[in-house]
Amino acid sequence: MRKCFITWYVRTGKKGNDAIMELEVNGEKYVESDNIINGFQEHFSSLATFNEKTRIDSRYHNLVGDDIHSINKLVQQNNIKNVTSEEIKRAIRSINRGKSANYHALPIEESYRESKDDNISLYLVLLDAKAAFDTITHIHMLHRVFLSGIDDGHWGLIKDQHENTKSVVKWEGNISQPFLVNQRVRQGGILSTNLYKLYINQLLQLLTMYETTGAGYKVGNISVDSTACADDIALISSLTLLENFQKKS
Repeated sequence: MRKCFITWYVRTGKKGNDAIMELEVNGEKYVESDNIINGFQEHFSSLATFNEKTRIDSRYHNLVGDDIHSINKLVQQNNIKNVTSEEIKRAIRSINRGKSANYHALPIEESYRESKDDNISLYLVLLDAKAAFDTITHIHMLHRVFLSGIDDGHWGLIKDQHENTKSVVKWEGNISQPFLVNQRVRQGGILSTNLYKLYINQLLQLLTMYETTGAGYKVGNISVDSTACADDIALISSLTLLENFQKKS
């Protein structure tokens, strides 16, 4: 696991006090501005590089890589369909229409109200995926994008936005050497949140406990046992259903 720590301290001398910053990256210390930028470059370039030692199904990983080559050929045959200015205007007008700011909290709130009305105990587990946006492998993300139905030139545009991209670190007016980015989505990018959702959706499907084990929760006839907003995931289950699952196990 990569670790990065920043320490500020004050050095007292004859000419007064100086604020000193020390950067520690994976056990190695960097001091002074010219050296600190190298530490930041080491840290962020390692985050942007796929680690071959990552616990992943290597056979599946290689198969996905092969699929990407085939998908790239397929999508080149499907041109992007033209849209009219009226369609664009309608899409802009419909953005966030009728949605409240706490839209993603509704399943949890409704589960709580219903369990209280029915006098049923409720379990809520909140998961926060660590460095979620920084650990998305591009080929797996592109694979999920294609499987979601984006199989025309739009897929190629998303691929071009992430393939062979480079980044730099700017620190106190200095710019580091560029480094390749072969994993993560862009922080603050317009598509980044939606691309992450596509990437993580398979996990949410696996966590849909009610349909497979009966250990989740439903509001009416709607399963709400796993809900997510970006990298925040909530797992919901009632005590009764959880006990039934444990008995089955």
